[in-house]
Amino acid sequence: MPRGGSKPGERRGGRQKGTPNKLSIGRMKAQLAVSAPEFDPYDQLEIIAKTFLERAHAEQRRDRPNMRLVYDLFDKAARVLRDLVPYKRARLTAMKVSGDEDAPLFNLSALSDRELAFLRRTILKAQQVDVD
Repeated sequence: MPRGGSKPGERRGGRQKGTPNKLSIGRMKAQLAVSAPEFDPYDQLEIIAKTFLERAHAEQRRDRPNMRLVYDLFDKAARVLRDLVPYKRARLTAMKVSGDEDAPLFNLSALSDRELAFLRRTILKAQQVDVD
C-alpha cells in the first residue's frame, strides 16, 4: 500500500524558491526611492514641450526647412502647453454682480407700473460700454 506525503527532497506547497516576501519587497521599494528621483509629470510635460519647440526652431534655421515638420512640431508643442496653462495661469472667470438682498441698492417698490415699464424699456436699450 503506497504511503502519502512527500518523497525525500520533494517540496510541496509553500512559497516558490526566489519569490520575494514582504520584507524583501519593502527593501526593494526603499532602494528604488533612494536611487530614482521622484517622477513629476508636470516637469516631464515641460521637457516635452521644450523639445518640440527646440526641434522646430532648429528645423527653421536649416537652409531649406521642412515647413510641414515645423508646423507639426509647433502643433505638438501647443497641445502640450495647453495642458500646462492651468498650472501656470489662473483661468479668468465671469463674475456676476449682484446686490445684497438685505440691503438693496434701489427700492423699486415705490415706482408705479408705468414707471417700472419705462425703466425696463430704458435699461434694455442701454448699451454696454467697453473700457479699454
